[in-house]
Amino acid sequence: MSLQGPSEVGIAHAIADLVVGTEIRATSLRQLSYALRAAGLPSVAKWRSLGRVLAPIVALQSSDASITQTCAELGIHRQDLSRVCRRLFGSTPGRLRHILGWEELLHRFLSGMLAK
Repeated sequence: MSLQGPSEVGIAHAIADLVVGTEIRATSLRQLSYALRAAGLPSVAKWRSLGRVLAPIVALQSSDASITQTCAELGIHRQDLSRVCRRLFGSTPGRLRHILGWEELLHRFLSGMLAK
């Protein structure tokens, strides 16, 4: 099983909730994609990937279990988690395990995506 995530509609609503109070206004996934691009923010696909990887990384941060065991408990492949972590954060799940909380992960995600 690969890293599964919420539906595109759910993602659009979740991202819209994040940008409340900003100039970004969108009522569809396409409008949201254009608005994010215009604002210089990561694409919907990148946000989707972030949403899929946050739960496993936070689970690793709060547990002494091995990465393999945590992935098995969550029903995901370790290789998928490693690939997505390297792509989004430039680091392995083992290193991300020692970062403090999802806020720092979000900061690293945005810093890495905005630098590209």
